[in-house]
Amino acid sequence: MAKAMTHEERLRRITVLWWLFNTRWITVTAILIFLAMTHAAQASGVPYPVPLMTSVPLFFDGSTALALFWLRPNNRSHINDRGLRILGGAIIPIDLVLLTIVYFVTGGIAGWGKLLFFYIPVLGIILFEHTKHVVLTGAVTLFYVASLATLDIAGVIQPVNGGPIRELLLATPSSLWLDTGGFFAVFLGIVGVSSLSARGFHASEEIAHREFTMFTKALEGLPDAVVLFGRQRGITFMNRRAEELFRIKRDMVLDRPVEQLISHDAARLRSALLLEVSEGDASLTRFTVPEGDGERTFVVSRVPLSLKKGYGNELRIFRETTREEEVSKLKSKFMSVAAHQLRTPVAGLKWVIQMILNGEAGAITDTQREFLGRAAQTAERMIRLISDLLDVTRIEEGRFAYDFEVQQDFVGMVEGIVNPFKAQAKDKGIGVEFVTPKDPIPPLLIDKSRLTIAIENIVQNAFKYTQQGSVTVSIQRRPDDVALIVRDTGVGIPKDEMEKMFAKFYRGRNVQEQGIEGTGLGLFITKAILKRHGGNIAVDSEEGKGSTFTITLPIDPTRVPSGDVPIDEAVV
Repeated sequence: MAKAMTHEERLRRITVLWWLFNTRWITVTAILIFLAMTHAAQASGVPYPVPLMTSVPLFFDGSTALALFWLRPNNRSHINDRGLRILGGAIIPIDLVLLTIVYFVTGGIAGWGKLLFFYIPVLGIILFEHTKHVVLTGAVTLFYVASLATLDIAGVIQPVNGGPIRELLLATPSSLWLDTGGFFAVFLGIVGVSSLSARGFHASEEIAHREFTMFTKALEGLPDAVVLFGRQRGITFMNRRAEELFRIKRDMVLDRPVEQLISHDAARLRSALLLEVSEGDASLTRFTVPEGDGERTFVVSRVPLSLKKGYGNELRIFRETTREEEVSKLKSKFMSVAAHQLRTPVAGLKWVIQMILNGEAGAITDTQREFLGRAAQTAERMIRLISDLLDVTRIEEGRFAYDFEVQQDFVGMVEGIVNPFKAQAKDKGIGVEFVTPKDPIPPLLIDKSRLTIAIENIVQNAFKYTQQGSVTVSIQRRPDDVALIVRDTGVGIPKDEMEKMFAKFYRGRNVQEQGIEGTGLGLFITKAILKRHGGNIAVDSEEGKGSTFTITLPIDPTRVPSGDVPIDEAVV
């Protein structure tokens, strides 16, 4: 009983046979063209029977078409090992029979048909993995043709259009022997070259196979589920983790196009591979599967591997984030509870300190007033931090509700946010400039209270991180949106930290070294608010020279995303 092929062996054999039968079209076409040209060149009569010589190439065409239809990509999952072995083993014997017919019809050893036997050693290169098999194929073919030639010369067999070979021997013996000897010499040379080519061909193939094996072993050992698939060949690799995730054995889906995964067992895998994955931010693409009373969550990312346009090969990676998201929810819940528990006593503490500072508990000394003032500032910072923590928790839990309405005077709204900071700027000795737009600003669909928080965060940071120079706030009307630009000459942002700008609790290395206070939550909240408005925020900065923050808001109200929790459920 023949040993079962591995998936890699089956894939190699199918690929070899696929390309082999494709190359046969060239051979068949060349024979048909040669026959047509020879027939047209004859002034009278035909040197060989055209119907027979046409039927042989057509047989090649027909058998090639059937083989290619059977080996087509969307049928490869149904091809069995036995069929592959039969097809591979039958090619050379069938070709020898057909070439023998051509040999007899075209004049035997004196005709041109013998030249087609050169094709057999080349065929051996493609079919066989070892050089010795190629040499053996060439030797058998050489012995076969030599036997035909011997029988031809001895008169045992008579080619159709060759005439008595003994007459040729008597008429032009040297020419015939030279032609025959030259044929066998060339054939021996082709066998030798073919064997060397086979060695190099299969050596390079072995290297490629080792590299692919190393690649698949690396993927097999990954803790994430990995699937390699393409539009042409379908699924070509799945690792063990993918089998566990999709609850299906790889042998059931390998070499099958995604569109053919219609069984109930393959439904989960099909939906995962048809999922649209964003290339820009893979963390936005989620894939969930039921698990008991809950569900497992995966972040899906894709790596395009196409080396040729139109093939669409890609590596899709499923990284489980169930535990991470559970921990994140627990952290958010802890932050919410802690902030709620702290907010009331800290507010009460601030109220008491303010009463003492106002003299409601009696006169206090200047030293006491100084210390109480510091305590009041600390309480104020604590309240601000608690407020930010609550906002972050609401955003992450989807309870940061919005109440949108049309704002007619956006310029006046921004000016009202900037004006209170002018006194702070005057105390620090920095300039403030508010640049009104040249073109009128159309009404905008916004949540005024939420957007005020976002704009205040940006403007406040500009004044906080600018020790000298100026802060400029300007508004511009653009074709599709309105831009609010806040430019400062402050400390700037280190280049290697730009990607962290909008992360929770992020604070630049340089501002920490200078002791500038902050919670590191403002920009996170600002980006979430702008995203909910259908807008965006961008930053351009150079350390030591300042920063420019650009906020954009859509003019078209249909670009504002919909879907909020009720206000009474959002307020905590």
